[in-house]
Amino acid sequence: MPLRRNSGGQRGRQTDLRPTMGRVLGAMFSMLGPAGPEGMRVLDLFAGSGALGIEALLRGADYSDFVEIDAKRCSAIKQELERLGFGDKGNVHRGKAESSWERLKGNYDLIFIDPPYKSQAYEPVLDHIGSDPDLTTENAIVFAEHSSKASLEDRYGRLNKSTERKYGDTGLSVFTVQSNDD
Repeated sequence: MPLRRNSGGQRGRQTDLRPTMGRVLGAMFSMLGPAGPEGMRVLDLFAGSGALGIEALLRGADYSDFVEIDAKRCSAIKQELERLGFGDKGNVHRGKAESSWERLKGNYDLIFIDPPYKSQAYEPVLDHIGSDPDLTTENAIVFAEHSSKASLEDRYGRLNKSTERKYGDTGLSVFTVQSNDD
């Protein structure tokens, strides 16, 4: 069933992609405050359906990069971007999120990480984001979705965990990027 989005410049547009659990999705975007992701550059790692990056675009983000290993999912994300009129506002990169850094342009304000819950990718991905000053803007926000039974570290380089919440089987850790001076 298509989801209707009622925000940003895309009022009333529908997306056929099945997003992250609605409660978690709503929580992520409400944590961004009233302006939401407006004007932000977004990175959706382990994109799956691309629902998180597309939702950010629907809510006013300027641009979103998607990294997904599955070719069919990459194609579906590209089709959805075109269908919604975002063909020039997103780029889909096929490959492993853990080794895609050189293809990404950086300066991201918002990053979503949603690998399979049993994945071992959390640590290396968060370590890389926290150690690469060219990947994020100062005060960027990173949302890491994981099993509610798992707990991520409080710090990965310049990434500091600001909150961790649980929504049923889903855990959400929120990190902010601190400048090197902090």
